[in-house]
Amino acid sequence: MVGVVSLTEARSATLIGVIISVTTIPAASDTGVSLAFGNGSEARGSVLQLLLDVTVLTAVAIAGLPVQRAISQRAARRATAAPPGLQKTGG
Repeated sequence: MVGVVSLTEARSATLIGVIISVTTIPAASDTGVSLAFGNGSEARGSVLQLLLDVTVLTAVAIAGLPVQRAISQRAARRATAAPPGLQKTGG
């Protein structure tokens, strides 16, 4: 849902990039360091954490972006609708 909120802000690309980096870089870097030091079990755990992080990010995007689109479309319809006192009549 953080991605949905960030899309309504002017700095959405920056915030989304930070969120992705904060969730994926630690697991990815630990995988590399663990492999470099020959610790296979820790590397496997880090790969599993990375896969979980990517899966959750994807799930949030799949669930959140359609909601954000619906909210944006509703707001656009409200903005273009005539005020109640100025509606056209059939004549």
